[in-house]
Order: sequence, then C-alpha cells, then structure tokens
Amino acid sequence: MKKQSFPFLEKICLEHGGEKRKHKRKIARPISTKDALHVVIRSTRAKNQWSLLHPRHVKRIKELIKEASDRFQIRIYQFAIVGNHIHLLIRGKMRLYIQNFLKFLPGSIAMIVTGAKKGNKVGRFWNYLAYSRVVSFNKGFKIVSSYILKNEKEGKFIERLMATEDSS
Repeated sequence: MKKQSFPFLEKICLEHGGEKRKHKRKIARPISTKDALHVVIRSTRAKNQWSLLHPRHVKRIKELIKEASDRFQIRIYQFAIVGNHIHLLIRGKMRLYIQNFLKFLPGSIAMIVTGAKKGNKVGRFWNYLAYSRVVSFNKGFKIVSSYILKNEKEGKFIERLMATEDSS
C-alpha cells in the first residue's frame, strides 16, 4: 500500500531568515496579516562609527522606520535599536507590503550608516536576511514585547554611553 502524505499535518515553520535558513534552499517567508511579526536585522559591522546607536545615525534611523511604516502601511507595535541589531514587532495589511518593507528598511538603514551611494559600494553590511517569526496575539506577543522592551532599555543605556564618549 502506498504511503500517503497529509500536508495539513506537517509542522508549519513560523520562522525565516537569519542563521535559520543559511545554506538551505529558498522557501517563502511565512507571513501572516492577522498576526504580528517579530523581525530582527543584525550586523557585526555595526561598531564604532557604524554603530546603529551612533548619535549621527540613531535619529535618522528612527525617522526612517516611521517613514517606511507609513509608506508600506505597516503598524509598528514596538521597536528597539540596539548597538548592532534592530528588533521590530510589526503587522502589515498585505503580504506584499510586508515584503517590500523588509527589503526597503534594511537597505536604507545600511546606506545611512555606511554613507554608501550608488556607484560607491561599501560591501555587505547585514550578516543575513532579516530574521522574522510569526507571533500570535496572546502569550507569544507578550513574551516578544517584553523581550523588545528589555532590548530597548539596553539600547538607551548604550546610546547614553556613546553620547558621553562623543562629547568628551
């Protein structure tokens, strides 16, 4: 007797990007317009002058996140900029808007931080694709929200340290 497969019984992967899919075949990013999405973009090159919390960059990055969310109709529940990575808790109206947001935002942030322009390449800034995980609006949302809040506090502490180093 032939073995049957039941695709509805297969475990649904709710994560994508980051180190998770490194050296594996490409699959579609799991995106839900009904649930929130926890997104992390990380760079090991974001140090010293290229730090995401550098006084020259942090204000512009926050403005860019707001502009991109308006442009792509993304609701940002929470975000935290830490020295070398950014956490976002978002929800989009359409899959296409979320995909475009995840293409536009990291590229624009990298251009702000590195000062790269067309024809003046600096090299790869982000380590991997943006990591994302679908988060349901219950316990999972609260856990991710408190984790981002913890990172936000850490980021503000680092930001204050960098500001005092810059002024002295």
